[in-house]
Amino acid sequence: AKRRCNFKDNSSVVEECMASETNKLVQMNLAGPGFPIKTLNVFFRFEDKGAQTVVTMEMQTTMRMGPIGWLMAKTVIPGKLKSVQKMILDALNEYSKTPAFQTRGQGDATPVVAINN
Repeated sequence: AKRRCNFKDNSSVVEECMASETNKLVQMNLAGPGFPIKTLNVFFRFEDKGAQTVVTMEMQTTMRMGPIGWLMAKTVIPGKLKSVQKMILDALNEYSKTPAFQTRGQGDATPVVAINN
């Protein structure tokens, strides 16, 4: 599945679901103009812990701009990715507390991950 996400600042990114295993794994590739990052592979892993689901998120990058991109990958990008990762996981945590999630998951520990075509 693939979709383009357009942001308020007129930038955009293309998300592509590369792999999915229900209640275990979602792997996505993100690419788009305006990114100093050429590609960003994101892995979400889900582990059922009884009353909770533990979500682990990992990001791997390929940079543009040769040596400058390499330097950015070592200095600036890790902090940016960490803040984005925290924002995504916090939002997922908040969503898991909503009635929409509870109804959809029937209140169990099953994670709900929607990837639009």
